[in-house]
Amino acid sequence: MIPNILGSFLFLPGYKFISVSSDGLSLPEIYLDQDAASQEKGYNASAVDTVDGLPVEEFLDSAFHPWGYQDPDALYNEIFLDPSSRVFQDLSLLTVAFTFDIPDKSEIVFKNGSTIALANVAVPSPGIPWSDVVSAEALHGFVEVPRPLDRAGGTPTVPQQPRRLLYPNYPSGGISVFRDIIWGYLSDSGDDVAVLYVSTFKDKLAGASPLLEFQAGMASFKRLCKESRKTKLIIDLSDNPGGLTVLAEQLYRELFPTSSDKIPDLSRFRAHPGLDILGQAAYGKSENFTASIGSEDQEGKIFDNWDQVFGPDVVHRQNVTRPIKLIPTGLILDATDADVPVFTPENIIVLTNGRCSSACPAFGGFLTRGHGVRTVALGGRPLNLPMQAFGGTKGTEVHTFEDIQVEIVAPALEVAGPFPPEMQSLLPSLEPPPLNLMHAAINTRSTYQKDNGGEGDLPLQFVYEAANCKLFYTFEMTMTATAIWERVADIAWHGGKCVPGSTVNEDGTIGDGTLPFDEKIKG
Repeated sequence: MIPNILGSFLFLPGYKFISVSSDGLSLPEIYLDQDAASQEKGYNASAVDTVDGLPVEEFLDSAFHPWGYQDPDALYNEIFLDPSSRVFQDLSLLTVAFTFDIPDKSEIVFKNGSTIALANVAVPSPGIPWSDVVSAEALHGFVEVPRPLDRAGGTPTVPQQPRRLLYPNYPSGGISVFRDIIWGYLSDSGDDVAVLYVSTFKDKLAGASPLLEFQAGMASFKRLCKESRKTKLIIDLSDNPGGLTVLAEQLYRELFPTSSDKIPDLSRFRAHPGLDILGQAAYGKSENFTASIGSEDQEGKIFDNWDQVFGPDVVHRQNVTRPIKLIPTGLILDATDADVPVFTPENIIVLTNGRCSSACPAFGGFLTRGHGVRTVALGGRPLNLPMQAFGGTKGTEVHTFEDIQVEIVAPALEVAGPFPPEMQSLLPSLEPPPLNLMHAAINTRSTYQKDNGGEGDLPLQFVYEAANCKLFYTFEMTMTATAIWERVADIAWHGGKCVPGSTVNEDGTIGDGTLPFDEKIKG
């Protein structure tokens, strides 16, 4: 949790880095991003040696503190630019390091002995109406003091600048499958590979209409793939922050229309006294509360009462609820071509840079655990070791403090009335917190692998799942998505090599299995 006041200014270093391997297999070095374009024009770029007197790796360890991912390779990738991070032109990239201190200039020394001094700047956050901020007190009042709870929509927070979609590093002629967040690419070079770039699962879905729109977009994309004789599919999930599991499951249904019973995951809540109080009062009585918890067990059978939901079960020495189906039966639409999948599992490859969270690992798990679809992970630390494809949270659902108030506590109070004081002490307050907090959220529901229950089971958040193959970035791959897709297609279907130590196959090609956890991965 980060105080909102720290988001008032963005501290921007005058440089952005890329991590580059000479061939995608040898260990990478760190370069200035501006050298990537120059390299394509014949300039022989030199790797960075030191920054402000520190060896570059030591400087990165001490200065940059990326957050938001549980996996060290995903965190490492957060420091560097690649095609997907360029899409959103994210002003916050590399700013968290200098929340408290940033020099006016940074001196960078390259391994060829040359040097450069680059100016660092601080800029006001675009999410704050600075014309109304006339004093420190006014800034405190606007940024840090919570507003009263609006039970229709939570507590207002500092407005954030929307992530504006730009595609300068992706090929022209892409097909917008759904609302400019999911794109399809069909090469005209005569090969048999299509690409589905899924930038996010975040969208405001109201009723079935958006799912019908998505269904129609996927039907059109699959029809074009058939007409173009595209039999192989790369699903690019790079920098996908997650979003709505219902959209992730709908995409899965579109790819595997006859396999609705193969959703391999289920969810559970912590079975604590506060949840039991709310459930006894509101489950089955408040439509909103019941929907927020879930109404079906892992086999799709409707729970008769709250006790069937709450349990508790004991899983890995934790009291948790009974298994709850991720998405209720009937919410997901059948695919329009419900007979034969366009792409078979062996002809699908999932590509990520590790920065894949929430609904993104859920979707990836549907494919990998349900059908054996293989994965390729890009970048990561300079190690000859495997890397996880899904490096963000693998929780089923994340709630902000306001979400918990509005979606869980308030609906229970509406049907049950005020609780006695001894019960209220076990429940989240409906009062606003003392201070607004940036990015404050709680993983309220954990994901478990279906048919792997029992005393020793763990939430997937704590399960290591290596990708089938790892690949480092080359200069060209940091600039264009096409270069990445071509390399991944070569690995998936033409015997291309993986980073040594990242695949089960002794010859360095991608295998159907994955390597187990290695203590050296901790770093």
